[in-house]
Amino acid sequence: PEHDLKASSPKLGQVLEKRVDPRYVLSDHLWKYLQDYRDRHRKAGNGFGFGLTPRTGVARTLSARYYKDGSEILVPVRGKNPRRLTPRECARLMGFPDSFTIPVSDTQAYRQFGNSVVVPLVRFIAGAVLEALGDDGRIPVKKRGSKPMLPQKGIIESPVQTTMPGLRLKRNQGKQKVKRSNRKVG
Repeated sequence: PEHDLKASSPKLGQVLEKRVDPRYVLSDHLWKYLQDYRDRHRKAGNGFGFGLTPRTGVARTLSARYYKDGSEILVPVRGKNPRRLTPRECARLMGFPDSFTIPVSDTQAYRQFGNSVVVPLVRFIAGAVLEALGDDGRIPVKKRGSKPMLPQKGIIESPVQTTMPGLRLKRNQGKQKVKRSNRKVG
C-alpha cells in the first residue's frame, strides 16, 4: 500500500495535554546541566544535544532512557524552563489510543513506551503483509520446475505480545510451525 509518511507525520502539538502537572517542568539545575553538556559536546565536535521540539515540529525518537532526564524530547514552556512529555503524551506519540490504561509508574511507562514499536507503523506493515499474502493467506511462491524457491513451512503464527505488564503471552499459545532445536543453550 502506498503511504505518504511525511504528510501523515503528526506534529508534537497534536499529542500534548492541555494542562500538565508542574513536576514535568525541568528544574533550573537540570536545565542548566543539559545546556552546559550540549555546549561542551558541541565544542568537542560531538553531536549530543537535547531536543527542544516546537509544538509545530515532529519529535525525535522516544527512547527507553527518556525516564532519566527527558532530554530527547523537550517541550518549550513560555516564561519557564522546558518540560518533558507526560506518560500519556508518550503513549500518544507512539500511537496508543487514550483508552489505553497506563498501570505503572512514570519511570516504567517511559521505559516501556520507549521500547515500544509505533502502533500505526505496525498496522501499516501488517496490512502490507496481508496484502502480499493474497486471498488464500499463503506467501506467493515462484516455482522453478517443480520445486518452490521459498519453503511453505517455517511460518510462525502467534499472537502479538505487548510490552505492558499483565499482558504476557503464555507458553505454547497460538500455532507454531517452526521446528525447535534440541540443542541446550547456555
